[in-house]
Amino acid sequence: MTTAMPTIATKSFIETQFPVSKLSKESYKERKANHGQTLTGLGKWWGRKPLVLVRACILGLLMPASDNPKRDREVFLKLMTMDEDGLWRRYVAKGMPLKQGDIYAMLLPAQQALFFEEPDEPGQTPKFKRGLSKDAKAQAHQLAFEQLNYDDKLDYCLRPEEVDGPSEEAWEDINAHLGTSASTLQELVAELGHRRFGRVPRVGDAFCGGGSIPFEAARLGCEAYGSDLNPVAALLTWAAINIVGGGEEVAARVRKTLDEVYDEVKRQVDAWGIERHELGWDADAFLYCHEVKDPDTGWTIPLAPNWVIGEKSRAVAQLQPEPSTKRITLDIRQAVADSALAEARRSGTWSDGIRCPVDAYGNLLPDGRWGRTRLDDVRGAQGLRLWESSDLVPRPTDVFQERLYCIKWRIPTLERLLCAEQLLLAGEQAPGLDLNLSQVQGTLELVLPLMSDSDRQVANLARGLQWRAAARGILTAYASFGDIDEDDEDAAEVVKDLRRDLADARKQLPEELTDLAKVSKRAPKYLYRAPDEGDLAREARVLSLVQERFAEWLARGFIPSLRIESGYNTDQPIRERGYTHWHHLFNPRQLLLIGQFLQHSHLVAKSDSSRAGCALAIGRVGDWSSRLSGWLQQAVNEKGNNTFNNQALNCLANYCTRPLRRLEDTWKLSLVPSQVFGAAQVRFADARTLNEPCDIFITDPPYADAVNYDELSEFFLLLQASFLEELFPGQPISSYRALAIRGEGADFTRAMVECYHQLEQNTTASGRHVVMFTHTSAEVWGKLALILWASGLSVEAAWTIGTETTSGLKTGNFVQGTVNLVLRSRSGNATAWRADVLPEIQSEVERQLDSMLELEDSDDPNFSDSDLQLAAYAAALRVLTQYARIEDLDVQTELQRLQPQPGVVKERGKEKNPIVELIDEAVRIASDYLVPKGIDRQLWRTLRPMERLYVKGLEVESHGDYRNGVYMEFARGFGVRDYKPILADTKANQTRLKTPTEFGSRDLRGGDFADTLLRQVLFAVHKTAQEEDPRPGRDWLRQEVSGYWDHRQTILGLLDYLVQTPTTAMEHWTKDAAAAQLLRGMVENDSV
Repeated sequence: MTTAMPTIATKSFIETQFPVSKLSKESYKERKANHGQTLTGLGKWWGRKPLVLVRACILGLLMPASDNPKRDREVFLKLMTMDEDGLWRRYVAKGMPLKQGDIYAMLLPAQQALFFEEPDEPGQTPKFKRGLSKDAKAQAHQLAFEQLNYDDKLDYCLRPEEVDGPSEEAWEDINAHLGTSASTLQELVAELGHRRFGRVPRVGDAFCGGGSIPFEAARLGCEAYGSDLNPVAALLTWAAINIVGGGEEVAARVRKTLDEVYDEVKRQVDAWGIERHELGWDADAFLYCHEVKDPDTGWTIPLAPNWVIGEKSRAVAQLQPEPSTKRITLDIRQAVADSALAEARRSGTWSDGIRCPVDAYGNLLPDGRWGRTRLDDVRGAQGLRLWESSDLVPRPTDVFQERLYCIKWRIPTLERLLCAEQLLLAGEQAPGLDLNLSQVQGTLELVLPLMSDSDRQVANLARGLQWRAAARGILTAYASFGDIDEDDEDAAEVVKDLRRDLADARKQLPEELTDLAKVSKRAPKYLYRAPDEGDLAREARVLSLVQERFAEWLARGFIPSLRIESGYNTDQPIRERGYTHWHHLFNPRQLLLIGQFLQHSHLVAKSDSSRAGCALAIGRVGDWSSRLSGWLQQAVNEKGNNTFNNQALNCLANYCTRPLRRLEDTWKLSLVPSQVFGAAQVRFADARTLNEPCDIFITDPPYADAVNYDELSEFFLLLQASFLEELFPGQPISSYRALAIRGEGADFTRAMVECYHQLEQNTTASGRHVVMFTHTSAEVWGKLALILWASGLSVEAAWTIGTETTSGLKTGNFVQGTVNLVLRSRSGNATAWRADVLPEIQSEVERQLDSMLELEDSDDPNFSDSDLQLAAYAAALRVLTQYARIEDLDVQTELQRLQPQPGVVKERGKEKNPIVELIDEAVRIASDYLVPKGIDRQLWRTLRPMERLYVKGLEVESHGDYRNGVYMEFARGFGVRDYKPILADTKANQTRLKTPTEFGSRDLRGGDFADTLLRQVLFAVHKTAQEEDPRPGRDWLRQEVSGYWDHRQTILGLLDYLVQTPTTAMEHWTKDAAAAQLLRGMVENDSV
């Protein structure tokens, strides 16, 4: 490595440019990895930022910008392994996964002949030539890989974090450009850090949440500091650095501890026999529902939104009145007909209150006549009884009762049952099955009626034949592979060997049973059954076991026992069920397993990493098995959902409890070990009291955030508290609600200013900040600008990276990107007048746009239309925040405006933030300056606002962007209040303009768009398309456009644009674009 160099003042790469398009794609790839992400296996946290984005921010802040921006970009992409060479390395590291047939299809004929055998017949999959060398095969792979676009290449590549950085050749190029001598990212970070800060850079995050920022900083070799007011966040961050970042050795130690704890819990649960049926079945899910007495009929009604249990298994619960008890019982049926499945979908008894299916006499009513009782009436005027700490189940007088109504049992496959019957009838043992003959035959009697007639016939035939040798071989094959099924996709390599052994054993089957394996695959592997007497006895046993241990476990912290404090989210379980303590969110069966896990964890875990692993594991167990864990009935699932599938504490009508075997993967953390190289410090602390100098602060604050972290995290905090005391000695374990910063209101603004002022005070010379947030309205920007401005920070740049995947939990035009705001400490106390600032903003906006457009590559676009709009925001803030005061726009005065004052709160709420006005002006400047490609600038200046929006919108659509927010931004920039009349679709991510044909003759008179020249041109195109003749269109223009001959060049310019802009992907424009071309020719050749 080179020796330390003096601090430099040059701008960093991220302050001048950022590869937003490629980073967005890489972030999306990381997000779509789901459980394969490096940190998500540690446990639940909301809004973790992609590690690839954090890496890019750190390297972008350290890498200096030169006077050759294109070369800078090339080098930065090499560092990120996002260049061609880096992508190839990531492809090779993944095992070169392109299939031979796909490679063949992408090669030229001469290349195909060079590498492949000629297929013997059409449709045959091409194969590499025999004897083709490894290098030649790699060459074929590379030729094909190079044909893919960036998006498609990512499907076949590892993520940047999964390879060891750039190649040797790339490092030579990187070092030549940067004047460094590094061979690893850690060495480069150290060199650039010494050059800029005089030391290895120290990266801090005072809102560390799930730990992405400190973890990635430490992995790059920075000295990392992470803190959060929330202890759960601190635990996740500590585990990210010390467990995941500890490498394979630490991960193996944690896995060993988790395995030992699980084995101890399993031994105890097996000894109790609380999850095993008399017929030898293992429980796979326990389904519970609440039930309520209907006030109108006096009948007790079980509650569920519908009574479909499983779509694939076609399992339902059918409502059966029981007159002797005035109670609706549930008859569990499986493999039902379509009509019964449809009836179960309709027969939900809970929809914001009770739907009662019977009259007072217990007669089932037609669906349309079911009685309804509102939720408020169910609770009563006084509300629900509040549970006492000792309550584990509802008392008989409570409004909401609870019952176990169905158990999903895992049974051996039909093939194994039939094999076992063969051997047990002959007095032999059944290898791998701990069942006796009566258990096997009892199970078969329940399974056979659920099968089709033809499959049942095969099974009965098998029961009548003798084939013990084959049965013995099949069961022996299964027994040698433990609990693995031949269709188990998670154990692909092992399954290959199992299938081979099974195939050998099945060769001994009688000829009549050659299809037995196929029949077995179609037969049920699970049985859904209503609880019988044995099941109810086991339920009573579970309750007794918890009651026996309750006091001790409460005292030792093995039960999450504290009272639920009132709050926006935490009021929900109190109000909706009367729960008052956190352990009320778990039923006895769930508490028994939680207590067992915690008890054995404290006995087994001896190191901090093992204790942290157990703490995270118990948090995951709680998330996946609580009274708030729903049941997924979809065909691909039929399993329990997690508690926090959204950001709330939703009390459900029916829920799922997972047995121990279904919590094994949950408990045994999915660890993806990595290696951190930098020193790291993690603690839970208030950002307002931070006293840790850092060179770089990267933060993702709770700005305009819908998640109440302090409330929701208490769910995990109480489960993990006993470990947190050991991991963070001397720090009180609390969610610190009183200190928590909520994402709105004047108090929030004041607290954020205090936080960022403290961070600014702890930023070293030449230090920088990146503030991440996910809201892009001018109002939100204005408030954030006020916070950062008041904190003494000045904006340098802003880049939006697409970090969010679409989710069924979100509807509307939701934010899918993270804004990364780059800032530095403001120097001096310069002041300016507003009249001087506006020209500065205009010049800065235009300069910013010019620099971005100069870098743009038409073959590999980096900036979208919304990125260019965002540049206007950043340019405006860059000008504004360099001043301590602008005319009468004083920061402290504006902050004071947000303070609630008696009698004037509403009036002040209507006042527009003057910063927002300046940002709006910047957007207008950008909108005017960004002339769509294909439109003459002089023509653009003559267009009215609605015309500009339509023309710009067509360009946006041609880029494949269908977000409503883009139209919203441009509408604001052009000063258009209502742009819906020009849209054909306003659905989220499907927003687009009406074509001339879709407009038809609508909106031709009166309105902002109707009176424009463009609207008349669009109607003329419509008439041309309708008549398949340009003359009616030309005649319309002559008749309706006043001064037609004077406007003819403008009309031709608009028609040119309508012909050239729609792409082949815009199929809805095909007819109209062709009509516009015909009309253009007619108008061009028109004469008096």
